Amino acid sequence: MRQGRMAGGEGPRTDDEGWLGPDQAGRPFRAQIWERRRWLLAVLTLAILLAGSFVFVLPKSVHPASLSSPIGAPVAYVHMADVQTGWAQVVDDLFRTTDGGRHWSRVTPPGQPILAQAAPAAFLNGTVAWVAQLGYSGSIGSETFVILRTQDGGRHWVPGMPVTVTTPAVLLDLYFLDLQHGWMLFSQSDVDTSHLGEIALYQTADGGAHWSLVLNGPGGAPNLGLCSLPILTFVSPEHGWMTADCTTDVAALWETTDGGQTWNVGALPGASHCGCWQPPVILPDRNGVLPAKIGNWMYVTGDGGETWSARQLPTDAAIVSDFIDADNGWVALQTTSALYRTTNGGRQWTALSSDLRLNKLWELDFIDTRNGWALGQAIEGGPGILYKTADGGVHWVKVRV
Repeated sequence: MRQGRMAGGEGPRTDDEGWLGPDQAGRPFRAQIWERRRWLLAVLTLAILLAGSFVFVLPKSVHPASLSSPIGAPVAYVHMADVQTGWAQVVDDLFRTTDGGRHWSRVTPPGQPILAQAAPAAFLNGTVAWVAQLGYSGSIGSETFVILRTQDGGRHWVPGMPVTVTTPAVLLDLYFLDLQHGWMLFSQSDVDTSHLGEIALYQTADGGAHWSLVLNGPGGAPNLGLCSLPILTFVSPEHGWMTADCTTDVAALWETTDGGQTWNVGALPGASHCGCWQPPVILPDRNGVLPAKIGNWMYVTGDGGETWSARQLPTDAAIVSDFIDADNGWVALQTTSALYRTTNGGRQWTALSSDLRLNKLWELDFIDTRNGWALGQAIEGGPGILYKTADGGVHWVKVRV
């Protein structure tokens, strides 16, 4: 599910220091990444505990090494900006394609491995992205993180100023609304797959060059201690939402109108039966959708998320979904990849005679009403396999990566 689409034309301009200028505007896209988040979070936590001291040098710009296609390793995430251009992550390596997945180039920044946490990177379009690396804290009881930004498809990376967080610290989400405004969400207590604990939220207004702490603690979000793996989404520098998987029956949707300083429970009528929601997608015309991860309901809004109305999904099993706008969306069963489609915002659903066959589906990522991508396992415990469709999800072709 994406909140916006990349615009055509030349890449963004920069100021004298290489940072994105204040006059650029953009909209982010984020593919749904759900099924592999728990084990990636566990891997990251173990890595933090085992990490020793190392020196981080802050260069002006760094260049990644190149690698010929194919990737030759299991793919964990795929983020497509359009039919030809997209990104793929293999644990702590980042790759990019400009020909629809036929060839991939390694664009990982040098130095420390990029973090493969709950949300490994933030992608604005096919050329602009942010990744996180660990830095050198220099003191016991703290951990340092560095966010690097590329605006040329990964050929060059520019690091921002390091952010030092009290340990234990796990980066749970990295999100950018546009070229300037972004957020980092940390857990600052022991993390497992069912409890989030105390959180810390940082914000940037200069493209990731500098970060400021806007929230340290629950921030008015009740039951957050019983939830795990939150996801952020914003429609303006002030207005945003946070969703999470919760062990309670309370709907796990929180809303902020002050940039993340305070959070209130979102009003979802009749949603007490499910605490697992994917991030809402709010469009410029104030229409939007809020799909469930588990359960047989989704929600739609026509006023920018101030009020929500329920609509029924075609199944009550665990699902993966993707909406490209308020009308067109797809829902697939996570365990069988059986696929459904709506063209009227979930009022009706049509079962597709799809030839997509996966043992476990992780991700759906549609670019438009015809072109889409699917990532999942063909066998239990197997590597990630990537497929693409050019007819709205009926026929799928395996992409060799």
